[in-house]
Amino acid sequence: MHYKLDLGIDHVLNHEAQDTSPRQWEVIERLVSEFATGEGAREDLGRTIFASATTSNRSSRSRARWPEAFAQKRRGFPATYTAAGLRFLPLEFKHSFRSVQIVLDAVDLVFQDAGRISRSR
Repeated sequence: MHYKLDLGIDHVLNHEAQDTSPRQWEVIERLVSEFATGEGAREDLGRTIFASATTSNRSSRSRARWPEAFAQKRRGFPATYTAAGLRFLPLEFKHSFRSVQIVLDAVDLVFQDAGRISRSR
């Protein structure tokens, strides 16, 4: 069964990884276990693991359910890839663009117009 899954999984995205439980990480690790062997069923393809997490601001850190599990995987995956002679590229974004003023203004404008449209019907 794992071989069949390996044929179809090339990329894994884990959004809000700080909220991923140790049990969920275990599932992810099993799904991607062939990614770093170099002998996987899809060795001609660059396979990726992408985990996004909010860890830098205090309010989200206090809400994170499993920050220790994420921290452990953040250290473990690069070590696994490096040991296999594969490139692991950790990226850290210092800024969130979801809350810059131009985005907030655009959202306000959209909802302001939506309110006018619904009242005019």
